[in-house]
Amino acid sequence: MAPTAKSFKAYGRAYAGYVMVKWLTISISFFLLSRFEGFTLLWMLWWPMFGAPVLISINVFLLRRKRLL
Repeated sequence: MAPTAKSFKAYGRAYAGYVMVKWLTISISFFLLSRFEGFTLLWMLWWPMFGAPVLISINVFLLRRKRLL
């Protein structure tokens, strides 16, 4: 059976959701670790450089797909 545009769209949404959950999990883990001594620097480096920009770009991508942005 040949893949259709509908199946590609569903796969794209599922993959974007997977990436968002993965990055949220990593971000929350780093945030919780930052509460302990020695991990504060890790959180300060992680969130502004990787965590927030990736989550924002995923949300912008999803909003553009739904034509809300």
